[in-house]
Amino acid sequence: MILRERLKSLAQKSKILVKFYFYYLVIYLILMNLEPLLIYPTAYLTYSISKLFLDVQLLGNIIIYGNNRIEIIEPCTGTFLIALFLSLSFLYSKSFKSFLFSLIFAFLAYLINILRLVLSILLSNKYGNFEVWHDLVGYSVISIFSFLLALIYIKILRDNYA
Repeated sequence: MILRERLKSLAQKSKILVKFYFYYLVIYLILMNLEPLLIYPTAYLTYSISKLFLDVQLLGNIIIYGNNRIEIIEPCTGTFLIALFLSLSFLYSKSFKSFLFSLIFAFLAYLINILRLVLSILLSNKYGNFEVWHDLVGYSVISIFSFLLALIYIKILRDNYA
């Protein structure tokens, strides 16, 4: 009997995971078409925040600081993070109001991506080698803040919209 209950619980959890990945794949494939439209806003926001700390220039989607030039390209837009939070919202939202609430978190995910780019610029300006900082900061910031943001989102959703 215990084994049967555990298998049933595992099957339910697997269904949730499969649904999440399905939502993520569909949403990301849709959002990928918007990446070209997000390049310039991403570059501008990254430039604007970086300008608070450094002498930077923006030429289209290229940010120039010191002897460095970085180009904001489609993967830099953070659509994968937005898709992550929209997938969570489709999975956990039980009302239209809770879905609208989740859009705030999708926007916060986008801002986390901007923070990742700004930190990469600031650290590479001080220590050099943008690519290393881009990867190191990128994986660290994205992993930690996305996980925390997801936990906060689910907790708020359960407490207020259950």
